[in-house]
Amino acid sequence: ILGECFALFTRSATAPNRLVQHVSGLTPGKCYTLTYCTADYDDVCEPGKHSTDGRLTVNLDAAEIVPELSFEWEVPDTSQIKKKDMPPHCITVTYRTVFRATKTDGDLEFSDWIDASSPGGDQGRRRLLNYVSIKPYYVENDDELSQLKSIGKEGKVKR
Repeated sequence: ILGECFALFTRSATAPNRLVQHVSGLTPGKCYTLTYCTADYDDVCEPGKHSTDGRLTVNLDAAEIVPELSFEWEVPDTSQIKKKDMPPHCITVTYRTVFRATKTDGDLEFSDWIDASSPGGDQGRRRLLNYVSIKPYYVENDDELSQLKSIGKEGKVKR
């Protein structure tokens, strides 16, 4: 996790925790990357003793997601943790979501529920969110984007 400041979501059974930020200055048709990190807060405090699932639900209403170019990267690699000579480490996941803007502005929302009507997990589970950024993703034209999509990996890539 980067730095000492982060957003902490503690799951409730009655309503989702939501963090919403208005995003502006997008150019419709242009591509961007949304990058952010998540972790299970209890795993950060006591590595190896808790769930490593820090997943949050994210929605950007001004976007068409390009899943072929999007990925998640888990650090450290969980296969390395199983080695006897390595102490437990907390697991952080960095997400990079490539999207094409559909409007000049919209809302970026993070939530600790899987959808608006279902928590999808244990009450009291704590997740943290850090390093949220949106930056341009440079492609010359639609042909180049199509080529990148055709060689991109479908689904999620874990390294």
